[in-house]
Amino acid sequence: METRDYKQPTIKNYHHYLIFWAGQRLSYLGSEIVQFALIWWLTETSQSATILSIGMFITILPRVLLSSFAGVIADKFDRKKVVAIADGLQALTTLTLILLIWIQNIAIWLVLSFNGIRAIFQTFHDPATNAVASTMVPKSKLSRINGMNQLVRSIIDMLCPIIAVLLMSFLPIHSILWVDIITFGIAITTLLMITIPKNPKVISEQLETEQSIKTSFKGELMEGIHAIESVKGLSAMFILVACTNLFLSPFNVLSTFFVNVIHGGNEVNMAILSVVFQVGLILGALVSSLKKEWKKKALVMVISVIAVFSGIIFMAFTPEGNFYWMSVGGFIVTFLLPMFQTLLVTIMQTTVPREKMGRIFGIFSTVNSATMLLGYVASGPLADLIGVVPLYIVSSLIAIGFVLLLYFFSNLRELDKLDLKSHKVEKSDDDAPVFVSSQILEDKPIESQ
Repeated sequence: METRDYKQPTIKNYHHYLIFWAGQRLSYLGSEIVQFALIWWLTETSQSATILSIGMFITILPRVLLSSFAGVIADKFDRKKVVAIADGLQALTTLTLILLIWIQNIAIWLVLSFNGIRAIFQTFHDPATNAVASTMVPKSKLSRINGMNQLVRSIIDMLCPIIAVLLMSFLPIHSILWVDIITFGIAITTLLMITIPKNPKVISEQLETEQSIKTSFKGELMEGIHAIESVKGLSAMFILVACTNLFLSPFNVLSTFFVNVIHGGNEVNMAILSVVFQVGLILGALVSSLKKEWKKKALVMVISVIAVFSGIIFMAFTPEGNFYWMSVGGFIVTFLLPMFQTLLVTIMQTTVPREKMGRIFGIFSTVNSATMLLGYVASGPLADLIGVVPLYIVSSLIAIGFVLLLYFFSNLRELDKLDLKSHKVEKSDDDAPVFVSSQILEDKPIESQ
């Protein structure tokens, strides 16, 4: 027997979400400081594009294999417990790495293994935290919250390389890892202070056999796939994001290599470039948070993607050692990205029923991670074969062409007809929620997931 609860988020829920959100942002700050230090150490130590590619592959592989399962877990179990367990295991992994480095010297294989293990726990963490917003934030505030989230995340990302470089100037790598432990402590404290509403779909009976668990998982997953298909343009949006992530892979994998090896930069140059990236994101997020409604959603998303790859091409033509030129390109890459991200998350949060949110984010993560995995595997060997600069240019040009084809020859533009403010919950004959838009397409309502 299933019981369902469709109460709208209250002001108390919203205030609790802000506390939860603040704790998670601080934990993210600590994790990114540690990640910057480790990636730079890998770059300087290995001087190899292939090693960096392997590192990214190991990080993304758990998302490909486990994201859909993690999404179902986020829907079927208490999300507060899922977040707490995932965060705790990540902190335990960091503590283990600290002890191993203390016992023996840091090694490349150790750092790669650490990133892979942490990625497993992060895979379960992300769908749960993404799904929490839909149960605690009123729909009228979702778009603005998502815009402000991009703003604050950009500020944190801007501070991370600065703090990391300062710490790297006088602390060994194993001491910097303690930042992750400290910020986790703050995050778990804020999590214990709040109440996260139970999932709208509460399972009252435990499945009795392993086969029934497998069948239930498949059924839950298929519900998520059908939900995606029920909204016109959503599948095309998933393809757009997957394409973007695939062709962004060389840039994501080889940025430190591009600065350090191609242009002879040091960690300070990389930190400054990272700050420029974040300045672009912050300004873009400010614009995104001020915009209450986007009428041309698909067009804005496509223009944002084209701007990203245009900036990468601009960076590729950087004269040797000219970090000013490189910084201009970096700003172009990131300025419109928050608008894309805000629209993406808001569309998903307002068209997906709350009890299916976790598995939708899980499917979404699986699709994106699979394309990134392919890109990460190929980026290092391709860079060694044809060079980083040609790889940046060719991948960006292909991406721009593909995105334009998708815009003109798919149903991506159907997203423009979605009224994100007017989605409401109606009940069907079987008492299951059906999301109906006030916009009418082809003489019938749009059923959202």
